[in-house]
Amino acid sequence: KVLNYLLESLDYYWTFCLFHKGPTRLVRLNIGNAPPSQIISRWKPLLIFYKPPLRAPNYVDSDFVESDKPEKELHIWQQSENAVEKIINLFTKENEMICDPFMGAGTFPLVANRLNRKCIGIEVNNDTFNIAKNRINDKTKI
Repeated sequence: KVLNYLLESLDYYWTFCLFHKGPTRLVRLNIGNAPPSQIISRWKPLLIFYKPPLRAPNYVDSDFVESDKPEKELHIWQQSENAVEKIINLFTKENEMICDPFMGAGTFPLVANRLNRKCIGIEVNNDTFNIAKNRINDKTKI
């Protein structure tokens, strides 16, 4: 549903692999009528959409972005700031807009603010949203 909604206003560019060093995460899957299964997650897909016209980078050396270290102090799905910074710098310039429709602990909005980008973050879980809001408000006061 979310992908279809995004495609109403944006075009798809590419899916990057956001690889996580360190401990793995066990993900439990419940899909339709299939029996529950488990997967050890070492990476996350990072889907890049854009509002036309595309101003893509001239050269991307890889669609594999590796985070230097795990950052899970605030939430188990928290992303590392260094990996997010690489992606933001690759696809945006200062004052441009970023949208993170699965904001989680707020790493994209936090880093976007630090890099002078505008950001819209969306999170359906109220507890997680409050973690992100507090994190962003605390960092922007510095």
